[in-house]
Amino acid sequence: MISPELVERMLGGDANSSTLVAIALGIPFYTCGGAAIPFIETLMQMGMNKGAVLAFVSGPATKAETFYAYNKLLGKKVLLFYLSLTLLFSYFAGIVYSMF
Repeated sequence: MISPELVERMLGGDANSSTLVAIALGIPFYTCGGAAIPFIETLMQMGMNKGAVLAFVSGPATKAETFYAYNKLLGKKVLLFYLSLTLLFSYFAGIVYSMF
């Protein structure tokens, strides 16, 4: 079980670091929208920053199936561009959203 103190320390503090941690966690832990809602709600109740919540939802864009399709159909350059753009936008959107 994850303690609320750990969640608040990693995902609830500084917007810069909590957003980066949320992006890193969103990649392996985001499964689908329906399954993610209760998980995200629990993390929010434990102290997750709202900007980190937004960044966590970048998970669907970084699924293995998406990587495979982009790589096979469009090539590695497009895949790397897509990944870079997705992660950068998730980070900046999380930072901006946490300000409001």
